[in-house]
Amino acid sequence: MEMPPPPPPPPGASKLAARKWTATAVPQVKEYSVSEWSALSPAQIAAPLPWSETSLCVHHAGYKGTRGGVLMIRLGDGADAQSLCVKPCQRLVNMDLELLAADILSAAGLRVPAARLATQAEIEDKMVPNLIAKFECTSGCWNIPDFLSSAGLYCMRADLRQQAGIPDSVAVAQLAALKASRAERRAAIEAGEARAEPVAVLEFVRGPTLPQAGGIAALGEGEYETLGRLAALDVLLNNADRLPIFFETEGNQGNLGNIILEPSSDGSVVCCAIDSCVNPLEGATLEKYVERIRAEGNAPSLTAASAALEMLGGTVLLDSHLSALRHGWYQGLEKICEMTQNGALRAAIDMRVDAAVAAGGTRGELPKATMHLLTVAEAIASLVAAGGGPPPRHPPEAYPENRLSGSSALGAFLMKACASLPPDASALFAFDFDKTLTNGFAPPGASLEARIRGGAHTLEGLKVTADLPGARRYIITARADETGRVSQGTLQQLASQISRSQPELLEYFDTPSDESCYRIVELVPAVPGGTSDGTSVGTSSSPGALRPYAWWWRDVPRVSWGPGMYATLQGDGRPILHGGSVFASGYHKSLALLFACTALSDARPPTHIFFVDDNPHNAYEVHCDLPERMRVWAGAEACRSGPQVTGWAPVVRSLWWDLHEEEFESQTIPPNTSGPDFAYLRDGAHSDFLYGPALRHFGLSLSDIAERAQRYERVRKEREELRAATRSNAEPAS
Repeated sequence: MEMPPPPPPPPGASKLAARKWTATAVPQVKEYSVSEWSALSPAQIAAPLPWSETSLCVHHAGYKGTRGGVLMIRLGDGADAQSLCVKPCQRLVNMDLELLAADILSAAGLRVPAARLATQAEIEDKMVPNLIAKFECTSGCWNIPDFLSSAGLYCMRADLRQQAGIPDSVAVAQLAALKASRAERRAAIEAGEARAEPVAVLEFVRGPTLPQAGGIAALGEGEYETLGRLAALDVLLNNADRLPIFFETEGNQGNLGNIILEPSSDGSVVCCAIDSCVNPLEGATLEKYVERIRAEGNAPSLTAASAALEMLGGTVLLDSHLSALRHGWYQGLEKICEMTQNGALRAAIDMRVDAAVAAGGTRGELPKATMHLLTVAEAIASLVAAGGGPPPRHPPEAYPENRLSGSSALGAFLMKACASLPPDASALFAFDFDKTLTNGFAPPGASLEARIRGGAHTLEGLKVTADLPGARRYIITARADETGRVSQGTLQQLASQISRSQPELLEYFDTPSDESCYRIVELVPAVPGGTSDGTSVGTSSSPGALRPYAWWWRDVPRVSWGPGMYATLQGDGRPILHGGSVFASGYHKSLALLFACTALSDARPPTHIFFVDDNPHNAYEVHCDLPERMRVWAGAEACRSGPQVTGWAPVVRSLWWDLHEEEFESQTIPPNTSGPDFAYLRDGAHSDFLYGPALRHFGLSLSDIAERAQRYERVRKEREELRAATRSNAEPAS
């Protein structure tokens, strides 16, 4: 293997006699794993911390080599292990401005990691020795963080010193110089003549960054509103290192890596802002910035932000997403106005100034930031006071006719739909599996109604579709493995269940018999207009895109299936598993439908597409997303084959088969009160319904939603009380 370059000499080595050092191969390294670290419990960061329990220290850099990113720290081992972060900073004022930014965002109600500054005694006596002892390189090269190398990493770690070929005499001399330098600094700090090194202890936030998440599928309208609020606060801070709203200079795609998607207990995610900073302006530059806020603040361009998000997710943002982003922006402006008027902004500034003074600084270090923040905040407050507030968030257009209710509803709809199709129609029917075609995991010997939702009514409807010439039927399941990813085991499990518990469905769906017929495909970016093999899929010309997108269907090689497959994907990280009439797509069902419509049959594309799901959000997303994907496909085909190609615009009906009547009225299905498919989930702040837009789309009013949620909540509490009573009765008497 090619040898890495030698490490930089330890600080002070240049004063010693020149030596011939020999670099050796870097030992085996461990990659940073989001899932492994997210499984740890975040540690409380308040001092004193048990630094002696450090069992691992790795450098997770943010594209800045030895100076960026943070040190990830694991305290303890096994099930009781905890995690936290250490962030050194190169300049004292930068650390003060980063902590000030976090204070302001937190005061505005946004999620940020908890943070504190370490004392010099904690750094030198507790932190550094233990971090150096347990440091492991994760980069595959000599990418050692400056904080540790300048603190004596090579002096204290004989293994790294030997691998770097550093003579022991150099290490001994450097260690002596380091001790003298530390003693001098400690004396200055104790005399009030200097501040401690700018090192922050940070809360570890579970979850991936937006780029690590592989896309934007986890973001609902609530998360887009949060991003909009965060973007408005970033304008107050003059922080361009996140979403490029108001900072849409040429080539600036922002830095979506400064947003972590923190999982909540209810299955949703919370957008957490990291690496925030106040970047103060002054003089004519500040005046020009304020003038621009007054001119453009009420209608910021979302072009660059939507393009950055679309590029990350490989899909076009829906109008509802852009509306939520803009609405969140206005909410952020209003929050800044409120904080200016009630003194919360000034209080956050004063608190950080006091903390800097307590750490040995002076009050003169932050006046520029204070002036910037108060000036910009006043401009934003005057903008809000002048009117031009947020546009009304109209509920999505309601389609109550697309909500099915009752056990016989699906069968009746299928018969009616088939009877109303024109003679030359080419129909495609797609169904979710769990709780749509089935009643859950019923045993083979159960009644037909217990095994197949709707029983005979559903089978009669399926028979009518089978009698329709050229009609196609598919099952599209969201089932995934224990990591939340699709795998070939999903199809095996589903095919086995149908054979054992729902054999009546085999007449209407071709279930895969073995793995030889499986395919895993993904959408892969290509040049506009097609690929080298002519397999054009689509070119997006949506407003706001920096450049058109084009995709083609790529078969994922079988040799890469199994653990580690996602690391080999070339697209947006959303593979589709297919076998026979069955798809496993996670929650990317419109993507599976696009593949079914465009790549599976030599017959002409369908003119009518019907999709049915028991989850309102899945059905709503197909309603919103699939027609746009079809439009993109048709446009790309016209570009590739010439203007003679007739535009393809199939009729799409996406239906929600509502469980409420069967759960509470006829009581043929036990009510479900939790999980990601629960229709009445609350958002992370418990202030709104996560799937509210979808429920309103299918005709439920706000009062309907609230009333239903109360019924489910009563059932949940009754079940908890029953479980508690059962446990109490089972416990032996003391």
